[in-house]
Amino acid sequence: MGAFAVPGLVEQHDSVVATVVPDDGVPVVLDEQIQLVQANGTPVPTGHVGTPVGVVDGQLVWWGDGVLSGPGDVRTDGVRAAFATETGVTYQVDDGTIHDAAGGEPVGSDGELVAAGADVFVTQQDGDLTLHGDDGPRELEIGSDGSSAAVTAVEAGAGTVVVAAGNVVSFFDSDGARTGGFLGGVTGALSPDGVSYAYAPSRSERAQGMRPGLALYDIASGTTERVQINGAAVDLAWTGDALVVLTEQGGSRTLTQCHETACRVLLTDPTGTLALR
Repeated sequence: MGAFAVPGLVEQHDSVVATVVPDDGVPVVLDEQIQLVQANGTPVPTGHVGTPVGVVDGQLVWWGDGVLSGPGDVRTDGVRAAFATETGVTYQVDDGTIHDAAGGEPVGSDGELVAAGADVFVTQQDGDLTLHGDDGPRELEIGSDGSSAAVTAVEAGAGTVVVAAGNVVSFFDSDGARTGGFLGGVTGALSPDGVSYAYAPSRSERAQGMRPGLALYDIASGTTERVQINGAAVDLAWTGDALVVLTEQGGSRTLTQCHETACRVLLTDPTGTLALR
């Protein structure tokens, strides 16, 4: 795992203890605190309040009030954005400096960190997106017709970046070259290995007639496979090689976990407050 401890920014606190996430455990926000939903559907409170960033080396990483905690007993103050990757955590501190999971030299930036993968990260400034990789920064060209639709989501995995702008989803490689895209399905999540993009229609797309449902798009082959779920997907995330889907139906929310196209319900929350972040 790439280290993200930086001298002068990181302090060790005896009160911060590693929170181990069991196999197939899913971090969620429920009852205003971070809980870990077990494989049998039982939510276990962690005692932490904030936003789950992800799971690194089997340990929970979370962020709240500008403090990034985990993995282990590491705590970093003054953090304004953080993303868990296959190799660690990439984060940005209050002065704009970005520390990547690969353990490279910190990078000063005037832009906002909006996504990170194992080998790249993306910043946004004045509506423009910049991909930072081994070959230096590259601007991502959104829209082939010169349009400037507002970017609503950015996802990064190993060697792949996905951008949702307007009603278009675009795919880029690690060099910043656009490799494809399609209309619709802007509620999505890119797998950490950069191979699969899971997507579903947003609320506005459903209002325009796009039918609810979940699909898995294979980026290399360009093929799509539909996945059977109940309710409308409102958020998606990956925990390792498993996809977790948060759906909403009749005022309640349901957490479903999928391995490829096989899905099972983990937890239903009748209060409708369950969230992935």
